[in-house]
Amino acid sequence: MNEKRMVYLIRHGTPYAADEAVRCLGRSDPPLSDTGRRQAGKLAEWFQDRPLTAVYTSPLRRCLDTAQAITAASALPSPIVRTDLQEADTGLWDGLTFAEIRKTYPFEYEQRGQDPARIPPPGGESLVTAGKRFSRCMDDLLKNSQGDIAVVAHAGVIRAYMCGLLSLDPDRLFSLPQPYGGISILRMDADGIVPEETGIKPECFLDRDEIRKLYRRFDTPEHIRAHMEAVASFLEDLLPALPAAYDRDRLIKAALVHDMVRTRPCHAEEAAGILRKEGYPHIASLVKEHHSPFLSAETILTESELLFYADKCVAGIERVSIYERFARSREKCKTPEALENHRRLWEKASLIERKIQKNRLY
Repeated sequence: MNEKRMVYLIRHGTPYAADEAVRCLGRSDPPLSDTGRRQAGKLAEWFQDRPLTAVYTSPLRRCLDTAQAITAASALPSPIVRTDLQEADTGLWDGLTFAEIRKTYPFEYEQRGQDPARIPPPGGESLVTAGKRFSRCMDDLLKNSQGDIAVVAHAGVIRAYMCGLLSLDPDRLFSLPQPYGGISILRMDADGIVPEETGIKPECFLDRDEIRKLYRRFDTPEHIRAHMEAVASFLEDLLPALPAAYDRDRLIKAALVHDMVRTRPCHAEEAAGILRKEGYPHIASLVKEHHSPFLSAETILTESELLFYADKCVAGIERVSIYERFARSREKCKTPEALENHRRLWEKASLIERKIQKNRLY
């Protein structure tokens, strides 16, 4: 295996559900929802800059519609349908909501909950078994194709397959992020198949509509939304004065979500965890650091430092100097531990400000 190739494993877009309830989908065949079609369109845009030789897909409509969007935008032949790329058969649970399953099959539901990777639903297929089927199909696709390919399939079988590649116990299967429209990126070379990313989404997915959905989902108060908008606006004004080495869109999006669960304890870490599950690991890394007192070992000015600094230069929606911001916040520190943390945050903000002044173009 000397040819270097890229393989993109894609979970289909969001399927249609009339009542918007979360259902157990195996061989049920709903089409894409409006959100799913938008996701398929954004995937198609992302793949226009990536040369594919073929797109393979599960026969189920939610996959086939996603795959067809990609091939149509890239002027590729129609997707190649492979039955073995289907999701695990969920048997008698297929199409039911999880509330219905808990009510109708309480014993089986509890039993499977103890080992969801190995115990199948009644009349269905375990994820471990489905993963082996999927793996055999992937081996055949890779053997009989050339160049970079995309495979559109389902969360369960992709996770099971990735567990094998990453040498993870099946018990950890659900720790792998695999959001709707998420992509797991594999590199093939002389060393075999090397996973590079698991369940990421193109950051173009995180547009204003998706950000507003996150606000609604996590009940982000209006005053916190306004603060995040003000931090994003601060960065919009600051970034043109700095070298063009920074990912402007990524920073602005990080600013717009950094405090989305501000009312919860450890809000930076929790928001980062949510964003990783949503498929945005790089934005998650910036958000995780926006309230951290730890100084970076980097001598260059980093994107995480820029988000940290912008957040400290906005009190509510008011732009302030870091001196003014920290003078105000010091009054709230009632314990030695709080004062020490405040000191470290102040030192970090001061260091970043010096880095910014050193790097400013004007």
